[in-house]
Amino acid sequence: MPELLRPLQQTAYFCGMHWLPPFAVHDVLPGDYEDIKAATDDQLVTAGQQLNTLLDNFDPTKVHSLEPVVARHALPQ
Repeated sequence: MPELLRPLQQTAYFCGMHWLPPFAVHDVLPGDYEDIKAATDDQLVTAGQQLNTLLDNFDPTKVHSLEPVVARHALPQ
């Protein structure tokens, strides 16, 4: 997936944006949602708090590991 998205990554760098690695989720449908349906309000609150903590500590400047690719092409004479 990262190789397929390389042109978008380079476009993001060109525009001065921070590139975040793709978050791909495969094979999620159809699924067994019984665990989700059975979750209690307390469990959902705890999951929400954990997500908030994760997002509060998120630093997008530290997540990408690839540097911009600089290609230099010789112009025809």
